[in-house]
Amino acid sequence: MDYFEALLFVLLSTGRILRTKIQKIIYFASQLGITEDTFLPHYYGPYSREVAETLESLVSLGFAREEIEIFSEGIGYLYSLTEDGKLLVTELSKKIPPEHIDKLNKIIVACKDASPLLLSLAAKVHFVLKENKVPMTIDQVCEYAKGLNWQISNDQITAACMLLERLGFIKKQTG
Repeated sequence: MDYFEALLFVLLSTGRILRTKIQKIIYFASQLGITEDTFLPHYYGPYSREVAETLESLVSLGFAREEIEIFSEGIGYLYSLTEDGKLLVTELSKKIPPEHIDKLNKIIVACKDASPLLLSLAAKVHFVLKENKVPMTIDQVCEYAKGLNWQISNDQITAACMLLERLGFIKKQTG
């Protein structure tokens, strides 16, 4: 599934969603091999310029709309499908392997109600663990994250790990 298709499915399933949440959902999709992985460390966690550009293309082609909303934390960019976008995703759904759609839907369900902050934290923690390829303590994750200019507390890592566990990226330690 390419970014164009994945973004259309995310927008269809979520209705209206913040840009940061879109980036994180697609990041997690890329980690499961649903889309390609073009993500690099960024202020809010792993970020893909290609995903951002594809989202802009969806808006400029009239398949999605962008709204600006002011929140207490700042400005947010919200995206939703247009009627043309809904028609397009219906056609695309006939060509996409059902297992990719199922995997993407599982990510969306796990992430849909999570705050943008929690999604960013979970993506950051996942990125650190993926980069190191070895089990790490919370303190080691914090230290590595600092090298990426990410300040993550122990409590934030714990919350992020709960989401990563729901997504199936980490397993709860038993015994």
